[in-house]
Amino acid sequence: MSEQLANLYSTTLAAPYVAGSGSIVVTSAGSYTQGTFSLTILDGSGNVILIFRVTGVVGTTFSGAAEGADANAAMGSTVVGSMLTVASLGQIEQDWLYGDPVTSPTTATFSVALNDANANTISFANATGTEPAVALAANCSGVDTAVVARLIPVPAAPYNVRVRFRVLAVASRYPLNGFCWYDSVSGKLMLFGTMARDDVGRVRFVSFTNSHSFDGSTDQELHCWGWPGRNGLFDLYAQDDGTNRIGSLVADGTLADKEIYLSQGNTVFLTPTHIGIFVGPGNNGASPFPSKMTCIDWTVTT
Repeated sequence: MSEQLANLYSTTLAAPYVAGSGSIVVTSAGSYTQGTFSLTILDGSGNVILIFRVTGVVGTTFSGAAEGADANAAMGSTVVGSMLTVASLGQIEQDWLYGDPVTSPTTATFSVALNDANANTISFANATGTEPAVALAANCSGVDTAVVARLIPVPAAPYNVRVRFRVLAVASRYPLNGFCWYDSVSGKLMLFGTMARDDVGRVRFVSFTNSHSFDGSTDQELHCWGWPGRNGLFDLYAQDDGTNRIGSLVADGTLADKEIYLSQGNTVFLTPTHIGIFVGPGNNGASPFPSKMTCIDWTVTT
């Protein structure tokens, strides 16, 4: 949830706050209808009792926890906001960088590996930088259609998956990276992601009969301006609404502004058993720069 701000908010506690209880009840919620924000609770002399970091709002009940030192507060204590605190400034930074919140994956998020025999120098590891992420990388020689994927069992429909990632790849070798549906019974894949052709960035939604064989019964490839979007991230939204399989693009970091790229029946070509992230390095040989996808968001909702 993005940081919520309100000018000159002031109310009182409608009930005593007990340290560690996880919520406060206020006399008036003012303009607050949802989290996230920070409030300061003061005693009758104006001394700070604690800072309360709100993460949820239901009426006049604010759920959350103390930011820093915790303490009891009596009924009638003054509550003021919005406060710029360490947590609120951190949230504002995240809002600016990403728009919608991210759910950072780790290698443990993905329980199944799919490695095509034509791919080599495959690596899958937690990113070591300041931005929590997982990085999947591979080289390939001999064919330009090999796929390496990391997967989870497909959720029951309806489900939605938000994937945000960065790519490092040799553009002249037709790399393809993004989100995939996979059928472990037939070996078929449906790939949705970013690629390069003739050194030009594109978006592709394409069917493969296995992890190295192009099918093409579904194949939509377009050059999209204004993407990647916010913070240089490729931002995909993949859905199965119980009837259709839908791939959308998000250019500004705000899911409400997504644009549908392709929609088809959810049993077209395959009935997936797994979903996940994939790297298709193209025919980049022994390049010192393997096709690398650094995934900073893997958010699954059902």
